[in-house]
Amino acid sequence: MTVIYQTTITRIGQSAADALSDQMLITFREGAPADIEEFCFIHCHGELNGELKAGSQLQLGEARYAVTAVGDVAEQNLRELGHITLRFDGQPQAEYPGTVHVVGPVPQAVTPRLHVKIYFVIKERHMSQVAVVIGGGQTLGEFLCHGLAAEGYRVAVVDIQSEKAARVADAINTEFGEGMAYGFGADATSEQSVMALARGVDEIFGHIDLLVYSAGIAKAAFISDFELGDFDRSLQVNLVGYFLCAREFSRLMIRDGIQGRIIQINSKSGKVGSKHNSGYSAAKFGGVGLTQSLALDLAEYGITVHALMLGNLLKSPMFQSLLPQYAAKLGIKAEEVEQYYIDKVPLKRGCDYQDVLNMLLFYASPKASYCTGQSINVTGGQVMF
Repeated sequence: MTVIYQTTITRIGQSAADALSDQMLITFREGAPADIEEFCFIHCHGELNGELKAGSQLQLGEARYAVTAVGDVAEQNLRELGHITLRFDGQPQAEYPGTVHVVGPVPQAVTPRLHVKIYFVIKERHMSQVAVVIGGGQTLGEFLCHGLAAEGYRVAVVDIQSEKAARVADAINTEFGEGMAYGFGADATSEQSVMALARGVDEIFGHIDLLVYSAGIAKAAFISDFELGDFDRSLQVNLVGYFLCAREFSRLMIRDGIQGRIIQINSKSGKVGSKHNSGYSAAKFGGVGLTQSLALDLAEYGITVHALMLGNLLKSPMFQSLLPQYAAKLGIKAEEVEQYYIDKVPLKRGCDYQDVLNMLLFYASPKASYCTGQSINVTGGQVMF
């Protein structure tokens, strides 16, 4: 367990709980006010790795402590309520159900006879987990970055436009705290750029638990009008970039023994052909095959791989930019295009960013640990195989 603490310490009187305040911010090294005589309450951020049990190690700042006894409900309190109570006396049996007894250097603000209550901010199992989001500087990718940060992930925001990645990272740090996100500029279609990206993420975050490949482009054209450059660019961004990122970041997962997750943001066009979208559909079909192959390659390391097959994100900038092309293709007005596509969906609406985030969080979680190589429809029933 690691605790990074910026502490709140308050004197305990008859109304000890009411005395707890967020207004006095000090650290152990700064000592404690002279009138603290009984208890110190400490608010801090932390992460729980492994089990809390007798014989394990607890770290507070730079000091390490040997755990000698754990109360019956201490670990449950930590996971469910976000706090434990430490007693620095090294007793072989826990005095109270919620108490953890430790041996080690006593912080300046307390004495061995005193209790210290540590309040942890823990988001399920995600605290300290690192997510890399390719294409995270705008639209859906930006939304996913914020959603992952809200769940406790630290996020590497990656975009070909570095200023957009930096903007998203700054917004996340402002909302969720410094160090929760970092922006990277990278071209997913360049092998050298992706290799440099992996090194940069590794240097800053130290490991990776989740890779989300959300980069994508689309160009609509009748086959006889489709330029080779446009077709190749679609393959590069939608498929080759996915391959390069999966290769480099799976290497880090394998190196660190992390049973991570790789999730591609794909499309229903990867399951059914898309008229006038041959380049996009070909790349997305390729993504399904790559996903299944990666899942087989990485299964022995406990790394799972999935593709989310999205319905039409009708309000997304990419879809909106294609309205004139779709209108011309369909022979209807641009303002009629959205309704045309809604009418094709049994649930009678387009796919929302939140729908994508909901599925992403599930397949990134331990709850989906027995699933791999799947192409999951998020289409409102429009595609059912």
